[in-house]
Amino acid sequence: MVKYFLIMDINKIFSSNLIRLRKLRCLSQRELAKTTGLTQRIINYYEHNPKSIPVENLQILSTALNVNISDFFNEKNGKNPLDELDIRWIKKIKEIKKLPPSYRNEIIRHINYLIDKANKDKN
Repeated sequence: MVKYFLIMDINKIFSSNLIRLRKLRCLSQRELAKTTGLTQRIINYYEHNPKSIPVENLQILSTALNVNISDFFNEKNGKNPLDELDIRWIKKIKEIKKLPPSYRNEIIRHINYLIDKANKDKN
């Protein structure tokens, strides 16, 4: 019974690290699948409680994400705030960073206006 829980913990650690590393690279499951030659279905399976992962696929994923295989199995103590951030937002932020400062300032003003409005409507 103890061995089963140990395996489940390793699988959970692998899955959460795969998701975290994929998001840090601003990749969707589909994009990672395209990069690796694996299917999106297998990427989804690896991110949600995999039972086994062939060593070749670990190597393919580590190469695509530019990490060591051991990085998939390192247990992280603190939660990365980017873990909960939608990939679309990360991509948009990168696009916004490329805009001229006047456009970026206008976007910030608009976001602040909408947040203030939502907070007022809530009260």
